[in-house]
Amino acid sequence: MLSPYHLQPLIPHFRPEPDLLQFDTQHSPASHSPSPSQSPARNSNNNNEHREIRCVEGYGYNLYVGASDGTVEWWVCEGSAYPQTNGWVMRHKHTLFPRRPVSKMYILPKVSKLFVISDGTMHALTLPSLEAVPSTIIPTMRGVVSVILNDDELDYGPGSEEKTDMTIVIVRRRVLGIYRLGNRLQSIKEIPLPSSPTAHALFQTYLCCALLSPETSQIVNCVVDLSDASLTEVLPVSQVPPLEGEGGEGKEAVNANIVVIPDEKEFLVTSYTGTSTMGVFLNGQGDPVRGTIAWTSHPLSITVESNWIIALLSDQTISIHSLSDLDRPVQVIPLPHGTNAMSLSYSPYGVRVSDVFSGEKLKPSKMRFLSGKVAPTIETPATVEEQSKRQGEEQGDSIKDEEDDPPAGSGLTPPSSPKPALEHTADKSPAFITAMSETFLVTASSILSLIPTPDIMLLESLCEEHQMSEAASLISDIRRHYRKGTVEPSPSPIDTLNTSHLIRYLSLVLASQLTLSASFEKAAEYWVKGKVDPRWVVRLFEGLRGKMIGSEEEGEIFSGLASAFMDMELVDALITSSIKRNYSPHLTPSTSLSPASTDLRQALENEANKMLAEVLSKIRVNRRKGGGARGLDSRKIDMVVDTTLAKLLTLLANDSQESTEQLLSLLSSSNDIIMSEVEPFLEKRKYVLAKVKEKNGEWGRVLDILRELVESGNQDPMCKDPVQEVAMALMNVQDVDTWTDHVLWMIAKRPEKALDVIINHPPATLSPANFLPRLQPYPETHQAYLEHIVVKQRSPSRDLHQQLLCSLLDEIQRIIVDDGVKYHLDELQEEYKKETERIAGIKGKERETFIYFFARLAPDTPIKRLRLKLAFFLHGSPFYDITQAEQRLEGMERLVYEKAIVYGKLGKHRPALQLLALTLFDPLSAQTYATSAGEILPPRLARSTSSISGIGALEAWATLGEVGKRKKVKDDGGKLEEALVQDLLDVYMQDGTPLSLHCASTLLNTLPHLLPLYPILGSMPPSWPLNIVSPFFVHSIRRGTHKRWEGMVKKGVARGEFAKIEERWLEEMREIAPVVKEVDPDSGAGDSIWDEKIDEKEEYAAVEKDEKGQQEVLSEKMPLRGIDAGRTRHV
Repeated sequence: MLSPYHLQPLIPHFRPEPDLLQFDTQHSPASHSPSPSQSPARNSNNNNEHREIRCVEGYGYNLYVGASDGTVEWWVCEGSAYPQTNGWVMRHKHTLFPRRPVSKMYILPKVSKLFVISDGTMHALTLPSLEAVPSTIIPTMRGVVSVILNDDELDYGPGSEEKTDMTIVIVRRRVLGIYRLGNRLQSIKEIPLPSSPTAHALFQTYLCCALLSPETSQIVNCVVDLSDASLTEVLPVSQVPPLEGEGGEGKEAVNANIVVIPDEKEFLVTSYTGTSTMGVFLNGQGDPVRGTIAWTSHPLSITVESNWIIALLSDQTISIHSLSDLDRPVQVIPLPHGTNAMSLSYSPYGVRVSDVFSGEKLKPSKMRFLSGKVAPTIETPATVEEQSKRQGEEQGDSIKDEEDDPPAGSGLTPPSSPKPALEHTADKSPAFITAMSETFLVTASSILSLIPTPDIMLLESLCEEHQMSEAASLISDIRRHYRKGTVEPSPSPIDTLNTSHLIRYLSLVLASQLTLSASFEKAAEYWVKGKVDPRWVVRLFEGLRGKMIGSEEEGEIFSGLASAFMDMELVDALITSSIKRNYSPHLTPSTSLSPASTDLRQALENEANKMLAEVLSKIRVNRRKGGGARGLDSRKIDMVVDTTLAKLLTLLANDSQESTEQLLSLLSSSNDIIMSEVEPFLEKRKYVLAKVKEKNGEWGRVLDILRELVESGNQDPMCKDPVQEVAMALMNVQDVDTWTDHVLWMIAKRPEKALDVIINHPPATLSPANFLPRLQPYPETHQAYLEHIVVKQRSPSRDLHQQLLCSLLDEIQRIIVDDGVKYHLDELQEEYKKETERIAGIKGKERETFIYFFARLAPDTPIKRLRLKLAFFLHGSPFYDITQAEQRLEGMERLVYEKAIVYGKLGKHRPALQLLALTLFDPLSAQTYATSAGEILPPRLARSTSSISGIGALEAWATLGEVGKRKKVKDDGGKLEEALVQDLLDVYMQDGTPLSLHCASTLLNTLPHLLPLYPILGSMPPSWPLNIVSPFFVHSIRRGTHKRWEGMVKKGVARGEFAKIEERWLEEMREIAPVVKEVDPDSGAGDSIWDEKIDEKEEYAAVEKDEKGQQEVLSEKMPLRGIDAGRTRHV
């Protein structure tokens, strides 16, 4: 069982003031810590030299010390401002009169009073300032032996002062005086006793005391019922006969001990048996209850705190029993030699004292990261020679190595190197943390306090006993109480460290111990909970820390961790020690040569790496959210975390897909990685290295790495398709040379993906004309890119258009020589002819052009695609050499439709019409050609043909002629269309076949407005039947008659309109006032001219005569004029 209490000094080096005659003065803490050089003459007073502490009482932050010189001192715990006295400072000292030694003190914070007994006189003082209480309230009493307080009324809480009264029993020799203390001391009654009690305790109305029995002349433990003044003797304080104790030390050593067991309504009394002392529990009637306690040495003083019975034994030890287990003590605390403790003092109210042990452990300090066993060693030639010699001896003598291995479970470790001196600097503000103490150990010159064993001490004890699970449970309990706010005692305002610091320290202690024992998986959790500076963990991994931690670089730690951190070795050494410690006898021939140890070492190394990865990952997340240390080292910590984590994830990525994903996520996010440190690790992970370079924008290096990965054949779990990664990287490359080099390489590996990159993601400065020749070694890619440039990008380059035309013709010429292809084309043409003849005999049946029929009926074959592309290109492109196209097509007799397109562009209309009408039997295309001035494939037909073909890639080809198409300049009156229609009719007339006769008849009936009657009559063959040509004649005559009558109607309408205008004009002329102009007789002019004045600014129009006669040109607004000589005058 763990020790429940820890003994520590309360106020170290407790000394009196140099001059004790200075009454009721303020003192500084420095006066209580005289320097070693102080002159003996200053302390020459005999009272000072023999001054002793007699009793101690306290509550809260206040402590009262009664001394042998008749003084009572008031000390206050004020925290870290007074480190020399563990936070205590004396605020006031009160001197009693007369100046006699203080024997006992009784503190009553509930009513703010302190009773001091000095030489049989009871003095009443106020709390906390130690001012004397007026005698009118509490008179000074003499002959007082002691004061008894009711244990049931000792509860105290802040703010309860002067709110109630208390029962006080004053022992005056053989009388018990019962008083009630409120605003003043009131006597209730007095009870006589046979003798003065030497020890006593009270609860409710039951008083247990040690009295001298008149019958046996022995001191006997008695129980007195104050309600009826009855007395019951129980058992003697000493069971040794009086004669055996006379003249010996036994009689003087045996003292009475009586205490109350709180909340149990029981007394504990002692009885000396001669060899030991027995503790007996009594109830209010004096009956024994529970069991008994045995002490080998007689107790000088006993207190009961919580569930523990604490006894100061005469052999200068403190024995602690649990109420639940009285058989044996749970803890025995030996006092330092020469302590000479006198008694225990119990304060039921509790006093806040400094937790010296925890404060020392939690004090901040600094230490070099690379110190202790992880410090780098500078190897001299002699050192290297000795090391190689030692390695040779180990490899050559496996038997000796086996003998050197310690036995399993012995706890031995390999000898370590000498520990370098720790250089740490204490913080200016020392750590200060308080604990609650109720029991004090009083000596003549010092005061010690018993505090519950600090959590730090408990944890260290568990770790020393290798009880790691219990240590982890302890930390979990503390964390749980901290979260719920149920920490006991509650935090103090004078503490400079809170519970979070304690939890951090405890977590780091457990983490370091787990790491030392190579339990890396468990250690990770507590490194994180301890909010460790990651450099303390990284320093253990020599292969990962690199140059990020300097040899003189320091970091802050708790002072209590310095020793453990100094003892930590590198991870490799920790693993070696763990294997030897735990597996030495079971691995043959030795732990260093056994094959099983290799696997074990590898497993432990993986655990260590995972521990570091988990610690760094969680620290990184916390710091990115704003947590963690900030300051001068903040940037450095971020760099160490990110860089080391990247290195570590690179190593772990070989075994874990998750680690690789974490690594890529780290590299792609905002980070503080030092790339020069990480790149050597990434050389083994080409794909990850490529991602790093990609983030830095080094696309050339990315492509080189990915190409190397493809050509080496090594598979990376994260890169299932490196060629695809190359394609994605090429999308971001803007350097033409780099892009071209890797695209050409990619064509050989995966042409379709390379073509996608070429078409959709070229550099902005790439010149298609310059890049296209580089693709000639790859014909398919070359052809596809050429089509993309010309057809989709609409390049106006005549050279590229001509190249595309030649490539199409070359491919068709290569395919069309095949007999199967020839047969296929002939069959399609013959089928179209039959379809045309069949439709000719069906009235109202819609016809379709040959190109539409070909696209709809022909299967998806290369010749179909090529012919459709060629037809669309020949019709839509204006940039190829038409003459050369005609020459190439002359040798391809089956490409009739394509020839007709070329003839149309060359202006060879009659040969084109003959090909369409007679060779291809496509009257609809022939008629379209004639009516569209040589255009065979209008946009609408091209789009519908592309759609019906089922080939999606032809959409761009079909619209080739729509973008940037030049407008045709039509001739006057549509003479070209009339001429082409007449030529088409002549072609049909000259052929004379039934199909031609039907097509001619259709042409005459559908386009009579483009065919003049009389020329047609002259050229029409006499053999044509009348029923074929009569509709044309009827339509022509009817159209001529219609036009004549239409002209006559228009002429009559015009005459009517003219008459109406003329009449309106004459009416307006009549309303204009006349003007008479007389002619000057000297002018010789003839007739006068009469005008109507419309406006003063209106001008008069002159009479215009043409060369043929004097014809007046009249207008609607022209005034009436006459020819006369004379001058103008108004009538």
